[in-house]
Amino acid sequence: MSKVETVKLPQMGDKILANKFFVSKMNVRVDEAFGETDKDKALSEHLKWRDIVQPFKARPEDENGHWELGMDLSRMKGYGVYVGRRRFLGKMEAGMKEFEVGKDCIIEEKTDEEALDESLRENLDLFHADLNPIAKAKAIARIIDMRLASLRSLARLWRIPASTLSDWLKPLELTPKLQDAVAKGLVLFTEALQIARLKLGKEKQDELAEIVEADYQAFRKELARLRAGKGRKRGIPRGKFTVDRLMWDKHYPPDMELRAQIEKLAKSKSMEIEEYIKKEVLPEHIKRVA
Repeated sequence: MSKVETVKLPQMGDKILANKFFVSKMNVRVDEAFGETDKDKALSEHLKWRDIVQPFKARPEDENGHWELGMDLSRMKGYGVYVGRRRFLGKMEAGMKEFEVGKDCIIEEKTDEEALDESLRENLDLFHADLNPIAKAKAIARIIDMRLASLRSLARLWRIPASTLSDWLKPLELTPKLQDAVAKGLVLFTEALQIARLKLGKEKQDELAEIVEADYQAFRKELARLRAGKGRKRGIPRGKFTVDRLMWDKHYPPDMELRAQIEKLAKSKSMEIEEYIKKEVLPEHIKRVA
């Protein structure tokens, strides 16, 4: 029985043929084109004469774009670039024949979750203005699915407000036609949020997508009309109430334990949990700290 040879990481200083690299499926921009914008062309021209300042990051991957510890060498397709896609493609466009480990690239063993997480974090941390909202939303949704995590727990991990993370995911509530318009930059992220919150049906969303393709100003007028018509018919009457929301994270045990205790106390007084917090918990707390 022949011995299975497993994948071994290259050493610092090793040189690897450029055609062994490709953009990983775990890169949040994997589906975006390169070389069409002036910015991309300028980067490629710059990299013809200069080295990459910050190495791109890659990992061994199989034909399906995955990596696993002890992967059989025969399954390895090459190295998937999960961070630094533009730097990598810019060098390829400039005619790079090989990459040196440590100088041009860093090759590490990363799980799918880790690679996707790092790719998205790089884009979030640098606040790339050109990271389209649909690519960002899909990447976040994939991370939540991979981690089996809640939105709030991921927000705590990234140290951003849960409401911000929720907004970033909102464009995924739009129809494919409208998502395509958002990805192209025809519909602004703020406008995508407005449409998602209006809870419009598929037919109306697709109609908006067709309008914006033809005339952006006509699209803005139609969106304004829809907002004026929907904004005051739903929810709590304006000017009469102030609403403060309290959310419990089902995947965060301390949250659920506290809620269970409060719910038990509320039932003992034949009250709903919201009423109990408002009439019993908050007044007593304020008396103690005031």
